[in-house]
Formats: sequence, C-alpha cells, structure tokens
Amino acid sequence: MSEIVCPHCHVVSNNGVNVCVGCQAEVIYGSTGEERKNAIILGVILACGISSFAMVKLFEYNFVAMLVFAGIGAVVAVILTEKAYSGKVRFFRRYFNR
Repeated sequence: MSEIVCPHCHVVSNNGVNVCVGCQAEVIYGSTGEERKNAIILGVILACGISSFAMVKLFEYNFVAMLVFAGIGAVVAVILTEKAYSGKVRFFRRYFNR
C-alpha cells in the first residue's frame, strides 16, 4: 500500500485514510464538494450566457434550449473539475484562533 505524507505535521499515513493520524487534518482525494458546487454554478452561468447570446444573434430565444445548455454546461464543468483534481491528495486543516 502506498503512503502519503501530511504537509502540516509530516506524519506518514497509509493511502486511503480520511484523516491524518498526526494532526487530524482532513484528507481529500480529488475535488471537494465545494469545488464541484462552484463548478456547477460557473458552468450554468457560462452556458446560459453563451446560449442566450447565440440564440439572440442566430435564432429566436427559447427557454427550454437554454435549460438544456445549462445542464450541459454544469456536467462539462464538473467533469473538467474532476479531471483537474484526479489523482491529487490534499490535506485541509482547520486552525482556530484562541
């Protein structure tokens, strides 16, 4: 089994753990839920904007077509986000002010 090293406390853990055994940092493999959510929002906004512009210039406006493009934009954005973070292991640690 491969090992990962925490950048915060430098403790070596087995690949696949969800929490660092040394400092309790959260270990994320790939993209986070927040990154996927932001990708969906950005994909919908961009797809709606581009499709609205194209429909006004080339065709007549169609709300259903814009919804279809929004769905396609969301799916493409999530796929690109997953591809960008695939194979990456990241550590997230919360620091509290005392």
